[in-house]
This record gives sequence, C-alpha cells and structure tokens, in this order.
Amino acid sequence: MLKKIEIRIETNEEPINYNMSSLFHGFLMGKIETEYVEKLHTNGLKPYSQNLKLTKESAIWSVCTLTKEAEKNIISPLLDNDLTQIEIKHKSISVPIAEKTVTEISYEQLLKETYFGECPKTMNIAFTSPTAFKSQDRYIFYPTVRHVFQSLINKFDESSMVSEIGTEEILEQIEDHIDIIGYNLRSMRFHLEGTGIPSFMGSIRIKINSTQQMANLIWLLGKYGEYSGTGIKTSLGMGGIRTYERKEIGKYAK
Repeated sequence: MLKKIEIRIETNEEPINYNMSSLFHGFLMGKIETEYVEKLHTNGLKPYSQNLKLTKESAIWSVCTLTKEAEKNIISPLLDNDLTQIEIKHKSISVPIAEKTVTEISYEQLLKETYFGECPKTMNIAFTSPTAFKSQDRYIFYPTVRHVFQSLINKFDESSMVSEIGTEEILEQIEDHIDIIGYNLRSMRFHLEGTGIPSFMGSIRIKINSTQQMANLIWLLGKYGEYSGTGIKTSLGMGGIRTYERKEIGKYAK
C-alpha cells in the first residue's frame, strides 16, 4: 500500500524553506516509536519519503509511506487529532497545521491503472523539491533518463511485494528508447548538516519511443515515484516528483 499525507502549513508568521526539510524529518522521528526509529536506522531500505512544497501562501509537508508497516508507524501518528502544530525545536518555532489530506493506492491498483492500462507515450516530470543523484562518489545535479529511472526501479523493487522489474536489460531499453524533449530546470544547493548538496529543481518532458508496454512501465514508475521520490536523501526532503501528461512544461512550484 502506498499512502501520502499532505499537511498544509500557514507561513504568514514563520518563513519556511526547502532547507528546513531535515528539521521536519527530526519532528517526524520524534512522533515515531523508538523501536521503529531504530529499525529505520539499521535497515538499508527507507520505506518512506518526505519533502516540502512551497507556494506564496503556504507550505505543504508531504509524508509518504511505501509499506503497510511504515504507514502504521509513520503516518498514523500524524493523523492524531491532537496534532495541531509542528514544533521545530532547532529554531524554537511552532507552525500551525491548517489542513491534513490523505491519499492512498494499493500496488495492485497502481499496476492496473498503469502497467495493465494504455498510458500516453509522453510524460512530464516535475521535480518539486531539490533533487540529486550520486554516482562514483560524485553528485549528479541534473536529470538523466538513466539516473531518474534507475533510482525509481531500485526503490520499487525494494518495497514492492507484488513484482520486481529491475534488470540491466530493462534499464538499457529505457535509456535507449526515452528522450528528454523539453526542460525547465535550475540548479540550487540543498543544505544538510552543514553541507551544501548540489541539486536541481524544475521539470522535464520525455517521449517514449517504444512499445505500449514500455510506456505503461514508465508511467508505473512515474506514479510510484510520487510516493517514493527519486535520487538521494528522499527521507530528508530531497527528490519529490509529480508526473503528468499535459503538453506544456509545468513550473516546478505548481
């Protein structure tokens, strides 16, 4: 089961920025049972992602889980009716919660709507929070087809209980048959524990020059990525994405 809670925060009195994502992560860890926090720290898989989406009027804090166990331990505490504000202890501030919205979809339903459907052969991907990849100890702060989808495949295969799709052959086919045909990107730095990670935000438009089955696979990974994120440090606020079919390139902040 994939589940997402979006918490809208009014930002009139306290300014919120992307670099505060790790502080929100600290608040989240404080709401989770200690035993499960320890399990998260020892596990290779991070069965959740979280990030901030900023608008002129407010901020939306998204927390997503990829497994039933993660949903129970991570999202359930955030649904508590007594939780009406988020305390950022590092900055000694509290921000009021204006609204909570929950969406969910099963892996079986996701497969039905994408992999077993008839999806478009074009896709827009908006990177809604700072995004980066890492290869051979170097940060990659621009989107390549291989890096985006290799990350999504790895995350899907680690968390899905219904199927595995990751092979080098599949990845090569994706790289050979998908073109980036438009983009609107900007570079930035995501500050984490005193380090500025080179990253990017914005959007790309891709074209799938292959079979309907390949198009369906790409949409499966894209829609899954709206919960898992892509790239590095998705549990600390990086790598949020949104996928859509609209022809024009959307601005990342929308």
